Amino acid sequence: MKLEIIGQVQYISEAKEISGKEQHFFKTIWLKTLENSYIAVNAWDDKMEKVDEYKVKDIVTLNCRVESHQNKKREGLHFHKIFLI
Repeated sequence: MKLEIIGQVQYISEAKEISGKEQHFFKTIWLKTLENSYIAVNAWDDKMEKVDEYKVKDIVTLNCRVESHQNKKREGLHFHKIFLI
């Protein structure tokens, strides 16, 4: 599912490395939405360049996609990941 998030940048993480079969990096950007809630958006690999353009306190509009996953230990629970596109 795709969505557009409008909010004020509260925090931008440093790049973090994920090791596996291939090497990947990501940053997390925390936004305070216009409804006063907080959302964390992950930017992977080539999308990190977009995050570098933002500064804390900037008002931004992010195009994102949401993935929903079922919790492996507790099947009744689901979690959602939000990614910058």
